Amino acid sequence: MRSSRSSVVLVMSIVLSSVLLTGSAAFAQADAAPMTAQQVELACAPPPATEEPSSHAIRIVNAQDSARRLMFTTSDLLLIDAGTNDGLQLGQRFFIRRPVVSGMSYRQHTVGTATVGWLRIVSMNHTHSLAVLDHACDAVMENDYLIPFEMPTEPTVSTKEESFEDLDFKSIARVVGGTETRTLGAAGTFMIMDRGAEQGVAPGERFAVYRDLEETDLPLTPIGEAVVMTTAKETALVRIMRTRDAVRTGDFLVPRK
Repeated sequence: MRSSRSSVVLVMSIVLSSVLLTGSAAFAQADAAPMTAQQVELACAPPPATEEPSSHAIRIVNAQDSARRLMFTTSDLLLIDAGTNDGLQLGQRFFIRRPVVSGMSYRQHTVGTATVGWLRIVSMNHTHSLAVLDHACDAVMENDYLIPFEMPTEPTVSTKEESFEDLDFKSIARVVGGTETRTLGAAGTFMIMDRGAEQGVAPGERFAVYRDLEETDLPLTPIGEAVVMTTAKETALVRIMRTRDAVRTGDFLVPRK
């Protein structure tokens, strides 16, 4: 993990401010395709697989301010611990992400990854950059890490009428979690399933949500419908489209043929 000291913030704010005045105005309004509300929701969703940032990950050091802070807003200029020596370019955009951890401080483990926003580089020198926060999905904080931004694409979903005969109960998957540490999901929310691209799952694929009521005389009970949004190798992100009860970890996902 790269070092971050308050003295760096003060020095860099002075060094970069003169560059910012002359060079960032054009990039503050850089041409970028406007995002639909659905794209913003998808961009704020967690990635389909838990990420482990490398020791060389680019991180947020602080805001360009006279005092060190822990949380930032869209009105702040953010100081980034990478510059031209790291290949950064003016106008370059990045997702801001953060590991989701669980457990006590002495026994924490990563259980997921949160997307907390995205930013754009507006000024830099060899070792540091300033960025504007284009969108905050959640609180943006010191030490959050960056990955290259990709415009999210809404998958094409079949409009074929649903029927019981379409269900493939030989290829059942499971819900393994919600966003952050949540275990429940309502209509419109995102959850993670335990199958991905290596198992043939593709964006736009539809799944029926079923639940085992754990009563020996009852079959699986239909709960709702979900659509795959993005995939990783062995997991995928699904959006709950509709539900008659809260979808929860452990529920079954039955693909539609």
